[in-house]
Parts: sequence; C-alpha cells; structure tokens
Amino acid sequence: MLEFNLTRQAHHVPEPLVQGLPFAKGTLKDERTIRLELHGEELPFEAEVLSYWPDQSIRWLLVRCMLPAMAEPTAVVKVTLASGAKSYPASVSAHEDQAFIEIATGKLQHQICKATGQLRSTTEAEKTGWQSAFQLHNQHGQTLQPLVHSVQLQQSERSLFPKVRLSGTWPGYPKLQFEATLVFFADGLLQLEYSLHNAAKAKHPSGLWDLGDPGSCHFAGLAFCMQGAIDQGFIQPERSVAATSLADGSITLEQNSSGGKNWHSRNHVNADNKLVPRFQGYQLRSAEQQTKGLRAEPLLQASNGILVEAAVPHFWQKFPQQLALSKNQVLVEWFAHDQEQLHELQGGEKSTRQLWLTFAEEATADAPSAMKLGWVYQPARVVIPVDYLASCQIMPWLQPAKEDPLSACLFGPELFFEKREIIDEYGWRNFGDIFADHETLYQPEGEAPYISHYNNQYDAIYGFCRQYFFTGNTGWLELMDDLARHVTDIDIYHTDDDRDEYNHGLFWHTDHYLAAHTATHRTYSKQNLAEQLVNSHGGGPGPEHCYTTGLCYHFWLTGQTASKQAVLELAQWMIRYHEGGQSFLGQLWAIKSNELPRLIRLLKRQHVTAHRYAFTRGTGNYLTALLDAYELSGDCSYLAKSETVIQNTIHPKDNIEDRNLDDPEHTWSYLILLASISKYLKTKQSLEQLDDNYDYAAASFLHYARWIANNEQLFLSVPEKLEYPNDTWLAQDIRKAMLLFQASCISSNTEERAWFAEEANKWLHLVVQQLSKSETLEFARIQIILLQNHGPHLYKTLTETYTEHSIRQQNWKKQNVLFSKEFKSIFTKLSRATLKLNPKKEWQWLRNRLNL
Repeated sequence: MLEFNLTRQAHHVPEPLVQGLPFAKGTLKDERTIRLELHGEELPFEAEVLSYWPDQSIRWLLVRCMLPAMAEPTAVVKVTLASGAKSYPASVSAHEDQAFIEIATGKLQHQICKATGQLRSTTEAEKTGWQSAFQLHNQHGQTLQPLVHSVQLQQSERSLFPKVRLSGTWPGYPKLQFEATLVFFADGLLQLEYSLHNAAKAKHPSGLWDLGDPGSCHFAGLAFCMQGAIDQGFIQPERSVAATSLADGSITLEQNSSGGKNWHSRNHVNADNKLVPRFQGYQLRSAEQQTKGLRAEPLLQASNGILVEAAVPHFWQKFPQQLALSKNQVLVEWFAHDQEQLHELQGGEKSTRQLWLTFAEEATADAPSAMKLGWVYQPARVVIPVDYLASCQIMPWLQPAKEDPLSACLFGPELFFEKREIIDEYGWRNFGDIFADHETLYQPEGEAPYISHYNNQYDAIYGFCRQYFFTGNTGWLELMDDLARHVTDIDIYHTDDDRDEYNHGLFWHTDHYLAAHTATHRTYSKQNLAEQLVNSHGGGPGPEHCYTTGLCYHFWLTGQTASKQAVLELAQWMIRYHEGGQSFLGQLWAIKSNELPRLIRLLKRQHVTAHRYAFTRGTGNYLTALLDAYELSGDCSYLAKSETVIQNTIHPKDNIEDRNLDDPEHTWSYLILLASISKYLKTKQSLEQLDDNYDYAAASFLHYARWIANNEQLFLSVPEKLEYPNDTWLAQDIRKAMLLFQASCISSNTEERAWFAEEANKWLHLVVQQLSKSETLEFARIQIILLQNHGPHLYKTLTETYTEHSIRQQNWKKQNVLFSKEFKSIFTKLSRATLKLNPKKEWQWLRNRLNL
C-alpha cells in the first residue's frame, strides 16, 4: 500500500513520531484497518483523520506512535491495509473528576489540578516527586501564578496518548492569554507546548507599527518551574561539551544571542532602537566555573528519587532562553528572566514554545551518558515517495520527472538556511522567517544589508512543501515547519479589537527597499518616516498579501492545529474585508466603500463595470483562502462564496482590452487571480462537480489564457512602464507559462490543447534561458515565485492529464449595470444588517474604527 523512508539521527533510543499520511480516493475507509510495520514488527499507533475525500474515504490521516530503538539510522516503515479493524491497548491511562485529571504511565502518576493548572508527578515509592507550574515575572519583579480558566482532558476510546489542554490569563494582564497542551506518551515521555498570546490590539498611531506601542505587554520572564528536593543533577549545553554537575552548586545556562557571526545584528533592537543581546552565544555558569559557547542544544537531568530529563527545541534559535538548576528546582525559562530589559509582546502577537520531559523511577550515577532526549534536536524525518504522492492526487500538478527544465533556476534548501545567517534571522520573534534579501538590490554599496522580513509572500510555505514532496529533501520540510510556526505566531494579527479589515489578517512584508527598524514584522516604521525615506505611510494587514495553501499542507503533514486555525482565521478576515463586518455599522462602512461609489458614478453617467471585485491578486488570494477553508472545514458555504466571487470578477465574454493589461505595474497580478480560478477548477474536479459553475469558470479562464498566448510579452520588454525594472519581473513571467500549461489541460478542444502546450513551452524556455543568467537569481523573492509555481510544466507525465469534460458553451450574457439593481443591493445589505443590530456591537465597532 505505502512504504515510507525513515531517517533518525538518535536512533539508539525510543522517540515519538507524529506524521500525516495521504491516501488516494477510495483507498481507506476506516483508519483502524491499517497497520504500521517496522523491521517486521507491528507498531502500535493512534490515528486521527484530518481530511476526507468527497466519497468519505480518508485523504489525510495523522498517526502517532513510539519508534523503538534501532540499530541503524535509516529504515522503511510499511503501511498495509488489513481486512479487519484493530485497536491497540493503551500503555498510558487517564481519568478525571471535578478537581483533578490523573494520568498513569507504568508506575508514574501525573496529577493536574483543574483549579491551578499545576502538575504533580509521583510514584508509589516517591510520594513527594515533582511539583510543576507556569510562572510569569512581571515588570515589578513579582512572580505570578496563572489564572486558569479551563483544563480539558482530550482522549477517545482508541487514544494511546492522552492530551490535556489548559487555557487562562495572567494577573494584571487581562489581555495576556495562554494555552498549554500536554501530551503523555509511553515510557514517561511528556511533550509540553505553551503559547503566550497578547489578544489586545496595537494602537499603531498614524499607521505606524513600531515596538513600544501602547497595546504591547511587557514582562520580565516566562518559565516552567519544577520543584523538588534535588540530590543530583547535570546540564550539558551541547553534545560536544561535558556536562556540568549540580555538585558544583547551582547551574545556569543562558542563551543570550544566536551565537552566529552576526549575533549583534540590527535585527535585535528594542523599542528604543538599541541592541538587546549582551554577548555572543551562551554562558554556562556555576559556582566553580563558567563555560562559553555559541549554540546550545541542552540536555538537563535532575533526580529527587524520580529522575527527570528535559530538552528545549530551538533553544538557541529562539533566544533569549535559559535553564537553571538548583537544589530545590528546575527552571525552564522560555523568556529568560531580565528585569532591566523587559520582553515585549506586541498587540495581536503570539509566542509558542515547546519542552520535552522524561520521567523515570530511579536515578543513575552516570546521568549524562544515560540522557535520552538528544533526538529532540534531530527528530526523525519521513520521506514519502513522490510517485505515491502523485498517485494520491493530494497536490495539484505533482508528479515525478526525470528532467525538469526549471531546475536550472532553482537552488536547494541550503540557500535559505544560509540567508538566515546574513541578518541573523533568529530570536523568538524572527526565527523561521526568511531574509528578504531582494530588498537590498538598490542599497548603496558597502552598507550592512537592510533588515527586511519576507512574511510568507507568494506562499513560501507551499513552495517549500512542493519541493519536499518533489525531491524528498527533508531540508525543505524543516524550512516549511519553521516558517509555518513563525507565521501563525508572529505574522497574523490575532486580535478582535481592531478594525474589521485588520483583525486576524496577515501583515505585509516589511517596507520595500528600506530597513524594518523597530517595526519588526509589521511593515511601517516611524524611523523611515523620521528620516524622510518615505513620503506616505499607513497600513496593517491587506488582502493582497494573504497566503493559506501552505498552511493547509502543514496541518495535514504535522497535525498542528495552529495552522488549520490560521487558515480559517484568514478566510474569515478576507470575507470581512471584502463583504464588510457583521455589525450594522460594519455593513454601512462596506456600502460606503464599495456600493456608494458605484451609485455615484451611475448618477454621473460614468462607466461602471458589472464586476464587483478587483481583477488583482487581492481577489485571487480571497478565492484561495475560501477554497482552502472549504478543504479544511468541509463547510460548503466557502465553496459557494468562491463561486459568487468568480462570477462577479470575470466573464467568458469580457472585453479584455478594458482591463488595461498592457500596464503591468498596476495589472500584472491578474495572473495570480487566474491561478486561483485554476485552483477552483481542480477543487470542482475532485468533487466531480462539473456543473454550470465549473463551465463558467473554465470558459472565463480559457478566454484569458487565449489572450495571454496571443498578446503577452516579457514584462521587462517595457521597462519604462515599471517602477523597479529588475529580474523579479522575469520570475513573475513564469506564471504565464504555468497558466498556459494548465489551460492545455482544461480546454476540451484537442487542437487548442496542443496550441496552449506549445505556447507554454515557448514561455518556459524563454524565462529559464534569461533568468538562469540573472545575477540576482538567488534572491528570496525570485526563488519563492518559482517554487510556488512549480509543477504544471511537467504535465506530460501527469496521471490525471486532461479533463475529460466538454465545456458547455452557454449563453452567458453580461449583466447590465442599472441604478435600480445597485440601489436594491444596498437596500438588501442594510436590511440584513438591521436584523443583526446590536448596540453593544455597534459601539465596539465605532471604538475600533476610531482607535479608542
């Protein structure tokens, strides 16, 4: 059925595997009928269905299991289909009452208090054990305990590894929320994920989004504290450095910067525009010695009758972090305690951290050599063969190919890892994002490169995923995972308290050809305005910068619910942006912005188009977000909305000359809109809904594809029409080739299919020929555009090839724009909004609009 390759660096000890597996339509009806086999032995696992095909067979299945120790670092895991269902006995049990949730794994007992969220870990022999809790240090030097609002046990009858979710706030910080998830694996292994969230809005005075905003939360530290009478302990900062023993007194390991050669980069300034890191790398301090190093990947071990080990993923990457060990506590500080330099969490911003712990009944004298969590820093990686992925048809235009003409212009994942070092794209706010090095193109020679962040433009997450599938190189998967986690924490504006068009939107990349300064990942900085480098400012999230498809695949591959929630969050934001909010005043504002100008133009007898949505990437991103939300939720209203948007944006009989597509600076992004319509057609094909809506969209798409084939030219052939005529425009030209390849698979006319393919190949070879010579080919934006659009040029080997459907040519008449119809539309909107009139909501909308 399926065999996937497994690579493990720390293969001599058990470790967990959490992996999404795809299946072709109709293959798997019941997740209990599959078996996992490693080295001839069956692996017990639990499964969670993430996505279904239209026939209700399983499309994506998330499996969780414990991998045993292996003699070799590589292996093949076989997935087979059995005749009957099977459930595995749980090695971890859980039950709850009104006061506590209790988890038992062997002789180890965990007890979580529902009132306080505190965790107590004991055994029958050792009743005192460990008492663990979260701590926040405020700006006044006080140590705070959380206000727990909810503690929930999550498990089903077939769960092997129970989950407990906690949520709450912090005293004195009414908008500072947290969510924590504890997953209890076998053999005393515990995974803890903690997300800190400032749900307040930023004030962004005058449209500027710098640090120091009144909506920010400031605190001195955040920690997970484990208390107990410790008789022995060790901290090993990295594999090549000997462990330091608690016998030398208390131990502190502080990672204050990335440790890279550019650790003192301007990427790490505070609200006062001053550098924050104090020293390069880490320091391990005890009463007897001090050890310095660059990049710590620490292992901690402590015993009080129960042996506990700890490892912190991305310890050096998400600095400043700290581990502290004394005779009475273990302290894991995700935000290292610092009363002089407070941490700032901006309005609508999150920070998510992880911690892995193991518990054992007895201590061992040779603790460092017995440490079991080294795999945390080099986790198991899975590669699923591309021919299997292609046969499942879980990603459009994915197929193995012996030759790829586009490969002449593509680099491997190492390029993006190297870019991180240039501006030191590390620290908890930066890690995972991409250095936008293309913004340095016009920078004076000799200057340090601008600090510029990419914020997932053109869906780098999706592009990385495509290359992971296509090449099997797990470096792409690592880049994808790091970026997805960054985007869901930092780049999305997680608040309900700002304007409808901002709340839960994706922030733009930082300023073009300028430094980000104190705006971090939020576009507009007062520094550039003060230095008169820009003449205008203002901003926040915008619909022309919204990318959701990569986050879908991240959820399907990893089961990270934050990615799924982000897609649904962004889809709702796009709906509010384009259709107006749910309040009466929100709808009134939408009418003022959209319908009223059309009405005024009609009264002045000016031309008014029947199309209600812009012919730009903003509408294309809207369509894509709707389609992705449909894929994740199964809510048909998203699909229906996408059809409404298409039919109010494009028409099979459009007079294309009216679109002014010969003005590329302002109209080039219609190519992204057409790509989203192609995505819609793929969705309808998978649903086997080749109906009138499909035909309308297909006919419209082909109408514009013919125009591209007959009329388009290289953007750089008209440099006088471009504000910045550089080779990014060559990369954008690849979209024309890929759209024509897609048109060749949509058209129902054999001769036209061949013509589209011929023209597509001309475009492909022209772009590759010129772009491969570019001195800026390595720039992030150029590479990511190519990665996003990779695939359709390999259509000749596709198993799906052409759509076996003859597009029905219907009498699609263009709608006349009449005053009466426009007035009726306004009246209908107002009537519906009036039914939802709520004084409290209207007052809140007004406060948000006026930024009160």
